[in-house]
Amino acid sequence: RPCGPVINSAIQGVSGDTVDVCVGNTDSYTFTGNASAAYLMPVYQWQASVDTGKTWIDIAGARSTSYLRQPVSTPGIYLYRLAVTEQNSAGIPSCRISSRNLAIHIHANPYVFAGPDRVMFTGDTIQLNGIITGESPIFYWDPPTYLSDINIPGPVATPDDVITYNLYAESVFGCKNEDAVTIKVVAGIFVPSAFTPNNDGKNDTWQ
Repeated sequence: RPCGPVINSAIQGVSGDTVDVCVGNTDSYTFTGNASAAYLMPVYQWQASVDTGKTWIDIAGARSTSYLRQPVSTPGIYLYRLAVTEQNSAGIPSCRISSRNLAIHIHANPYVFAGPDRVMFTGDTIQLNGIITGESPIFYWDPPTYLSDINIPGPVATPDDVITYNLYAESVFGCKNEDAVTIKVVAGIFVPSAFTPNNDGKNDTWQ
């Protein structure tokens, strides 16, 4: 920014200059700022950037020392700053002096896929095929019943009846997601070793 009087900015109720939230968060945040006494007739303008500060856009109507930032649903890093200039040079962007950047970082929820529903025969085993991606997520399967390990993506399951397993994941920023898979257990199929249509009631038909 140009050299000149100091412009202060802060996120009300937050100790730092960055807030990490998850998709779906509905909190609003108030940004506050002020200019040093070196300004005689300061003109304020809050600005926003969605490309890590490469370009800045004036926020319509945000021309006071505070700005109420409404929730945004799209993941990304949203930067804000307060720009100040003297009234007699308000129409000259290069005369503006800006505060430090304030950031609202909206994190995506982890991607969680428990796999398609499965069918298995009684007494067999089946391996689940979970997929979990995101920002350093931790995850687990629930219930743990009949599972070889609840903390790996592909545990072996040995249920003796229909069961639904839920796969839960949480990112390092507390963003959560889940998915479920149902395993149906059916009796085995008897396949005769020979076809003997002699009406003795044994292996007379294929059915």
